[in-house]
Amino acid sequence: MTPSPSLLTNDTPSTQNKSIHSAWGIVIILFIGAVTVVPILYFFIWPSHVRSQLLETGAQAQGTITAIRPTGNYMNDQPEAAITVTIQPAQGEPFQSETRMIINPIYAPQYQPGKQVLVRYDQNDHSKMTIEYTQSP
Repeated sequence: MTPSPSLLTNDTPSTQNKSIHSAWGIVIILFIGAVTVVPILYFFIWPSHVRSQLLETGAQAQGTITAIRPTGNYMNDQPEAAITVTIQPAQGEPFQSETRMIINPIYAPQYQPGKQVLVRYDQNDHSKMTIEYTQSP
């Protein structure tokens, strides 16, 4: 008479249930980690990556701030603003684009409508733009 497989492997129903529960626990932990890490990467890391890419490879142009509005987001108690800029490329027609920036309230006067700015933008996607610096009147 040969012993049954469960007698040979020492897998009782309770140890099988424990391994199923621990597998589900790992899945749940990974899911919660993904749900929290992905938004952090998207909202905090990705915009700075896009900005650095534009500063390196974007076309440079003059622009004029046409609108600024708060987004309601804050980072380190400093407000984020959505800034609309009319861009005059070296060649082609002017166009509008919007960028979001964290602005220290001390520097808010530099980002008012009518202010001249130097921008970098993606020539293939005009929605991607960043302000390189503001210019004195």
